Amino acid sequence: MKKIFYSIALCLFCAVSSATEIEPLANKYEARIIKEAQSEPDIAKRAQILCGALSDERAGAALIFNAANASAQNSDRENAARLFALAIEKMPNFYMARRNLAYVKFENADYKNALSEFAAALSLSSADAAKIYAAMGVCHANLGNFSEALTCFEMALVFSPNDLNLLKSKAKCLLETGADAPLEELVLELLKADCRDANLWRILARLNLKKGEKKSACAALEAMRALGIAENADCVLLADIYEGMGIFEEAADIYAASKIPPEKAYEIARHFALSNRPDEALKAAQSLDKNSWQYFEIRGIAALSKGENALEFFEKSHAQNPQNPFVCLKLADIHLSEKNLESARIFYAAAGDFKEQSLAGLANVEIAAGNFAEAQKILERLKNEFKRDDLNGVISKLKEAENGSK
Repeated sequence: MKKIFYSIALCLFCAVSSATEIEPLANKYEARIIKEAQSEPDIAKRAQILCGALSDERAGAALIFNAANASAQNSDRENAARLFALAIEKMPNFYMARRNLAYVKFENADYKNALSEFAAALSLSSADAAKIYAAMGVCHANLGNFSEALTCFEMALVFSPNDLNLLKSKAKCLLETGADAPLEELVLELLKADCRDANLWRILARLNLKKGEKKSACAALEAMRALGIAENADCVLLADIYEGMGIFEEAADIYAASKIPPEKAYEIARHFALSNRPDEALKAAQSLDKNSWQYFEIRGIAALSKGENALEFFEKSHAQNPQNPFVCLKLADIHLSEKNLESARIFYAAAGDFKEQSLAGLANVEIAAGNFAEAQKILERLKNEFKRDDLNGVISKLKEAENGSK
């Protein structure tokens, strides 16, 4: 969440040289130590100089504040927080110490306490109001309080109305709070200023999908592709929308060019294959392992759709996954068509998840073998279990054929 919103940074190493109502005056001892530290380019040594001088009784809020800043720069946030708090203890209305303590708590993801410190800083001065309100917006957003975050970003915009980052953060909050109408208007304006912001295009696509305007959603995603800012997930979403709209060839091309998990690639390719779209199925299957049972199954279905020999593909798929009832059913159908009746019996029996189809297939096997009585039994079972009254005529003809053969 934090990276989506307005970025903030610590205001560090502010040497205090003159007193105000909200800032302390450095005494001679403090001024000398601060000057010595400023001449040291190494931040760790700088922090050591400043922190080492704090034991002197002359060390006051100004020196403590600079030591806290150096500690923060040296990534010692725990010590920085402790020293900022100590500086505030020395001078309760020390604005910059209060502000930087808030930033340290923010960087430590202590958003609740950061909010309290930011509010306290604002009560002392509005000098950095835009940045502080922005930081408070980030805190609220990370806590899931998007309405409060929106209020903070709008307050920040009062002080900095043209700040793109603030406007984008406002857009994110509008999205999270479901304020679709002002959000769309804002996003369109922001895209005029920064057309290469992928998150803005994603928001626009999401809004259009929510309204059921799939063509407009596709236009937003296609714009991302044209600008070269679309990520893999954006492309897959676009293909999903195209597939749902029946634009199969375009969807298949995008799927084939995208990196999608094998299970999704299999699902998509199988959907195309079973929809009698073999070319699209084969494109979508390109990301599958070419030696996997899933790939051979897709090849088999596609071959059937094209009127080609599918036996080899289904056999290869079955060899790796013999429990796949769909492949067993297809193998049974092929063997039945080729009069390999015993093989057909075996595979129909193994296609248990397709019980209706397997029973119908077994009945056809018995009919082809001339076993009319057995075929009748199977069809009676099929009729009773699946309410297939349409089979009465076939059953009657089989009885006649059986009686005629006696």
